[in-house]
Amino acid sequence: MTKPALWMGTALLLASCAESHARPDSGALAPRDGGAPADAPVGGDVLDAQRSDTPDVQTDAPVCLPESCDGLDQDCDGVVDEEAACELPAAASACVEGTCLLGACDVGFADCDGEPRTGCEVATASDREHCGGCDVTCGLTERCEVGTCVRERILDVAPGGFMSCALLESSRVLCWGSNMYGSFGPEYPEGESYPSPVEIHGLPSDLVSLSRTTSASGFALTRSGALWGWGTNAEGNLGIGTMSRSEPPRLVGLGVGRVVAVESNYSATCATDPLRQLWCWGDHVGSVGLMGRPTPSAAGHPAGVSSTSGIGIGWVAVTSDHVVTFGRDVAGVRGSEPEVAGERPVRPFSLPFADAQTVTCAGHCCAGSATGAVSCWGSDLGGALGDGAPDDATWGTFHDPSLVEGLPLGWIELVAMGAPGYSAGACARYDDGDVWCWGGERAVALGHDATAPERLALPPGGASALYGNRGGCVRLRDETQLRCWGDNWWGELGDGTAGTPSTTLVSVLGFE
Repeated sequence: MTKPALWMGTALLLASCAESHARPDSGALAPRDGGAPADAPVGGDVLDAQRSDTPDVQTDAPVCLPESCDGLDQDCDGVVDEEAACELPAAASACVEGTCLLGACDVGFADCDGEPRTGCEVATASDREHCGGCDVTCGLTERCEVGTCVRERILDVAPGGFMSCALLESSRVLCWGSNMYGSFGPEYPEGESYPSPVEIHGLPSDLVSLSRTTSASGFALTRSGALWGWGTNAEGNLGIGTMSRSEPPRLVGLGVGRVVAVESNYSATCATDPLRQLWCWGDHVGSVGLMGRPTPSAAGHPAGVSSTSGIGIGWVAVTSDHVVTFGRDVAGVRGSEPEVAGERPVRPFSLPFADAQTVTCAGHCCAGSATGAVSCWGSDLGGALGDGAPDDATWGTFHDPSLVEGLPLGWIELVAMGAPGYSAGACARYDDGDVWCWGGERAVALGHDATAPERLALPPGGASALYGNRGGCVRLRDETQLRCWGDNWWGELGDGTAGTPSTTLVSVLGFE
């Protein structure tokens, strides 16, 4: 009496397991719709008929799988959901009536979306939006460390003519200022000013530095030497081979393996490769001053470059042999030497010393020597040359290089500030945190024009980094605070205001 029952149970079990695993077509005895022909035996006799009438046809054995929590019998043992595995992310779980129920979260994780099937999806030890618990959001300049919001270190700053940016140690980039060309990305309304920092999205996670720029474009360099650009691209500013009003972050097509340094002027950018060759693109970048060159090129540019800087639409570079100028000179790049119309080749340029190691330009240019001397040239508006002589009253008079008088030796950073046409200056930073400046008050935050270097008033500890463009910025010793001064027409000081330049240091919001 037990044998038929066992046989019937087996037949039913096989039929159940075979529902999801159809047998091959066996002619009249196995129609494609799975039904039995009219003359076929019923129940288990169908299997017997197939075996006896078609001995050469191979039939599928039932496919049994590990049990899962879904109210079905996957392992073909006649029991549903026994020992079904429920592996929800970072959480304890159990299978109850065909459903995986969420249990306790692992330490350091939380269920913040309220969806049991995603488990405890948030790592509260590192998530900036859920730091230490759900919906605990860190500030814009903070990261989440072991469940606590902490201030991020500033890796680099690029004060600009339209917008300013800061790179944080998490590789996030924050910018503020003008978005008139859509420079901040599609999520920010074009044409508005942002006097407080906002985050630029779409950049890689291994950034190490930024390039200052006086245009509405931004550039960031990765640890592997790849260069990314974003913002206006109307004159081929981004070096991506096309020209357009604006672009989100894009990889610059340099045609070289990697980049070691990058510098921008008003509308062009030049990058130095490991062989110290200069690759440039944008507007007015070549020896013939081509406009709208969207693809990086090394043609007509100096080699052996160790430092380069742009002013207006001209360039100065320190090479292994000498200092050279190239591009179009409308801002005194070549000192008092007049520009020859249509002639823009690479030319040697003489300084009072032969060991120049760095060059920096803004409203004028300055170069520093290996022995600590500094020489400036171009416009002397506001006392930008730092030679103690009376400064120029108007724009348009350009001077040959002269030594800066009274500047202490031993500086470790040198930056020029200002813009062609208004008062400019320069500052030098020292290892002890001191910063010495000279020039127009809008450029150097001294509160007055200074034709000779003076020490800048800084908070205790002084500066750990110095940055310059139309104005200046200093990163303070704790490396989380940023103080800036200078132009603020579009909110490029980042203090929440716009329209009025500052001749004193102001705190960038989030970096107080």
